[in-house]
Amino acid sequence: MHMADDDIADRLTWVEARLELLELESRYSHLWDSGDASGWAALFCNDGVFERADGGEPSGEMARGRAALAQRCADAHARQASLHFLHLPDLRVEDGRATGWMNFQFLAISLVGGEVSETMGFHEVTYLKDPDGWLIEHRTERCLYRRVHGSYASQFYAAVLSQRQSEATDPGARPAL
Repeated sequence: MHMADDDIADRLTWVEARLELLELESRYSHLWDSGDASGWAALFCNDGVFERADGGEPSGEMARGRAALAQRCADAHARQASLHFLHLPDLRVEDGRATGWMNFQFLAISLVGGEVSETMGFHEVTYLKDPDGWLIEHRTERCLYRRVHGSYASQFYAAVLSQRQSEATDPGARPAL
């Protein structure tokens, strides 16, 4: 079977868009979890939005624009270390716009006391393609389950505290995890 060149080009464009969006979602988790507030915010459009909904209902927690998004990330990392587990997104791509839906699990360890918060739910995302690539336009995090565990004095917790203290004097310092 012979395919027309324009059909192959359309299919390649679609595949490239999906791969770029998967890379964007990978960077989303890594940049947030590493505390790179400006890098995380740069994944969003200039007027991009992150909002959270608990139990499917809006919680009132929203950040709009890169400055507010970066501040949200920085504020969270002043209180906690975190780890995202994002599942593969269900993506729909068409004409420079895309939508995504993915399940997530999020663990946060308080830097004051070591309590572990576990949250599960899903993200609904709209994306826009600009000349430099895909960006998040609007991300709604719908939290369906949250549980807080007692204090944990783990090697990870100790390493995170050590790293935070070292960063105050040597931003390049990294503890062994």
